[in-house]
Amino acid sequence: MGLGFRAFLQGGLTVLVARALSRNDYGVSVAVGGIAGFFSVWAGLGASLLHLRDAATAPARWQTSFAHHHGRVVLWQFPLIALSLLVAWFVTQGGVGLGTLILLVAGELLGAPMADLLVRSYQGRSRYLAMAAAMCALPILRLLLLSPLVLLYPAAIDLMHWAIVVFASGLVLAASALGLASHSRRKARHWSAYERTSVSGTAFAVSAASNRVHADADKVILARMSSMSTAAEYSLAYRVIDILLLPVNSLIEWSARAMFLHGSTGNGHALRVLWARWVAIGALSIGASAMVFLIAPLLPWIFGLQYEGATKVARWLALLPLSAACWASIRAIAVTTGRESLTAVIEGGGALLNIGLCLVLIGAFDWRGAVLATYATHFVMTVAALLAMRRTSRNAK
Repeated sequence: MGLGFRAFLQGGLTVLVARALSRNDYGVSVAVGGIAGFFSVWAGLGASLLHLRDAATAPARWQTSFAHHHGRVVLWQFPLIALSLLVAWFVTQGGVGLGTLILLVAGELLGAPMADLLVRSYQGRSRYLAMAAAMCALPILRLLLLSPLVLLYPAAIDLMHWAIVVFASGLVLAASALGLASHSRRKARHWSAYERTSVSGTAFAVSAASNRVHADADKVILARMSSMSTAAEYSLAYRVIDILLLPVNSLIEWSARAMFLHGSTGNGHALRVLWARWVAIGALSIGASAMVFLIAPLLPWIFGLQYEGATKVARWLALLPLSAACWASIRAIAVTTGRESLTAVIEGGGALLNIGLCLVLIGAFDWRGAVLATYATHFVMTVAALLAMRRTSRNAK
């Protein structure tokens, strides 16, 4: 439910921002957002998923866990903001004001990690309505802040206005998480389990960061090697696919808690108990691929005629729901059956492969190279994970 509302809100926000900004400015927003998103998942070194595990397996200690992992996230945020700014400045080639970059980067890195921590906290305690609210918080805030500006000054909105909206929404999420952490800290006590979380947490962070590379590296490299306008069209086609993948991602996300519980006995048990969900994921991903191809001609009408190139991009990406669903399902099984380190290795290697392929193929084929790099990376990671899981299962026997 939460993912559904968030996708709906994020879709509306994307349409609003794409129509309000120029194609070049929207491309800058996409590139900087991708960079900040990559660095944001390193905040706390997997703190959100570790907190989900704590809350699901030891619910009486959730407050202790939340206070601990909130502190880990805060410790990492500001160094990551500085690193993100350096990379964003390089990618935009100095074409964006420093103040605008600071607001965009800081807003993402203050808001996104805290929103994720809140989501995982409620998920681990089976408070799904609150989880849905936390998922939707950032797009709701941004819609509430941006909509009046677009209505009152439709021709005057530029990248700086959007950067202010991003920063303000990030501050609100950071303040909300700080309030809950302060309340939790009063009831917190030492828990020896935290002494054993560094390896798992790093593995979770590597997996999450690698996932962001797969989602955003192609857009960032397109912005640097091709143009901001090309990155904008590519991103909008990708956004439509993200929305159509919503049922698949929702089902995988909803199953995370059950997979952690059943996964302790091995991936075979998790597959047998949850077999109906895997069948549904396959059917939904095939349907999403068909829908991408059918609705591609409507994209310029939805986002604005300046994005007419998005139609061709979307049709090239039509198989992405299927390839992404295959990898996401295998990844979820591996992570929740105690193979987070294995997943981290495969995703880390996949991320490097994706970056290398993008650099080579985008240089040769422009945005088509990004599409080919994405498909190739998903295929290699899925096959590698299946083979590795089969080998570890045999060794365990």
